[in-house]
Amino acid sequence: MVVHFFLRKHIVELSKTFQIRLYLPVSSRDLCEISSLPCEVRAIPIARKISLLWDCITFCGLFFAFITHRPAIVWSVGPKAGLLGTMAALAAGIQHRVFVFQGEVWSNKKGFIRRLLKFCDRLTAMSATHVLAVSQSEKDFLVTENVVSLDHIRVLGSGTICGVDVVRFKPNLAVRAAMRARLGIGDDEVVCIFVGRLNRDKGVLLLAQAFGDCRRKGLPLALIIAGPEEDISHAEISASAGSRDRLFLIGYTDRPEDLMAAADFLCLPSRREGFGMVVLEAAAIGIPAIGSAVYGITDAISQGVTGLLVEDGNTSALCDAIKKLTEDQEMRFRLGKNAYRRVHHDFCSTSVIARYVLYFNNILAPSYQSPRQVSRKGMVLRELR
Repeated sequence: MVVHFFLRKHIVELSKTFQIRLYLPVSSRDLCEISSLPCEVRAIPIARKISLLWDCITFCGLFFAFITHRPAIVWSVGPKAGLLGTMAALAAGIQHRVFVFQGEVWSNKKGFIRRLLKFCDRLTAMSATHVLAVSQSEKDFLVTENVVSLDHIRVLGSGTICGVDVVRFKPNLAVRAAMRARLGIGDDEVVCIFVGRLNRDKGVLLLAQAFGDCRRKGLPLALIIAGPEEDISHAEISASAGSRDRLFLIGYTDRPEDLMAAADFLCLPSRREGFGMVVLEAAAIGIPAIGSAVYGITDAISQGVTGLLVEDGNTSALCDAIKKLTEDQEMRFRLGKNAYRRVHHDFCSTSVIARYVLYFNNILAPSYQSPRQVSRKGMVLRELR
C-alpha cells in the first residue's frame, strides 16, 4: 500500500537515472499491482508489529541482499522497514542511507512502549546518513524530542512525500452528481468525508460520535467513511454514531477522488500524522478540511484559510467545527477555493517528486558528475524550493 499510494511516481522517475530494486513483503495480489513498475521486486518478510524472530530474519535477509548487490543508496520508508533497512545497510557498509519520517507511532503513547518506539526511531536516525521529514512541524517535533539533531534532518520544499496528482484529483461536477445519486444523497444534504485506514489513531470513532451529535441537532449532514478496517470495525463506528442513518461505510476504495467529489468538506481528527496527504487531495478537488491541531496536520491545514483546526480528542470542538461548515456555505466555498490555490502552488506532485529525484541525484553528485553539472542541479533545486 505504501508503494501504491506514495512511491509509484518516485520509482518511475528515479528509474530514468537509477536501477531500482524494491524489497517488500509481497503477495501475489501485491505483485500484480506493482509488476508494471520499472524496477526489480524482491520479496522479503517484514512483520508490521514487533516480532524478534521475524525481525532478525528480515535484518539478515536485507544484510545479505545489500552485501550481494551493493546498492549506491538504500532508501527506507516506514518505521519497521526504516529501522531494519538502515541498520542492515549500515552493517553492510552501504555509504548512502536515506530514511523519511512520516509520522511517529509513539507520539500519543505513554510509558514503556513510548520509550521503546522512540528509541527505535532514534536508532533509525543514527543509522541513516540522510534524514527527511515530510513536514516542518514533524521536523520540529523530532528535534524537540531529541530523536534527531537539527543539522541531520531536513524537509524538501513545503513537505509531503509525494504531493498531489492534480490531474487525478480535481473538481468534477458530473462525478459529484453521479456519486451522490449512487449513494442516495440529496442535493440539499451537506456531506462530510473521511478517507483513511480505520484505526483509533485516525480518530474515526471520535468523528462518528461528533457526527451523531450533529445529526441529533437536526443538521442536514451525511458522513462518508472510506478505508480498510484495521483495529476498528464498521459495527463500532455505527455504535459510536448511535445510528447508521446517513452514515455511509464504504471500505477500501482505489478511487477516493470520486467520493471526495461528492463531499463538501473532509474531516481528519487524527491523533498523529506525518503530513495529512488526504487533506491536500481534498484541497485539489476544491473542498476544505477539518483536522486535529497536531503536528503534520497543522502543515496541511492553514487555520481559517484552507480549513479549521480543533483540539486533539475534543469531541465538542469537533462537533462545533462540523456544525459551522455544515451551516455556512459561504465559508465552505471560501476555504475550499483557498485550499485549491494552495495545493496547486505548493504541493503539485510533479514538483514534489522532482525535488526527491534531485535530492537523490545530488547525494551521488560528487561521485559521478562534474562541478558544473552539480551546480546546475543545485540551481534547479533552489528554484523548485
